[in-house]
Amino acid sequence: MVKYLLVSHSRVPGTKEQWGKYFQTLNHGNHLVGGSALGKGIGFKRGLIKNPKDKSIDGYMVITANNKAIIKKLAKLCPAHLNGGTVDIFPLIMD
Repeated sequence: MVKYLLVSHSRVPGTKEQWGKYFQTLNHGNHLVGGSALGKGIGFKRGLIKNPKDKSIDGYMVITANNKAIIKKLAKLCPAHLNGGTVDIFPLIMD
């Protein structure tokens, strides 16, 4: 199993019901490792504090999958994606 980081970006992240169903799907397949919604962030650039450029990042999840086809299928089921947002997929590099 490979671990992936999914980062969701949306202006309409989805309902509690949509997220509940999504997490049930992930848990049923033993895919979900963890994750969280994100609050307002702080950006740093050469020592200056400023607002992050992309304020649409609303959460992240660490998910396991056997191959890229499965992780893409799981990302397409994410409520952020279903409501017009995007989900970025990054394989996690482990030692």
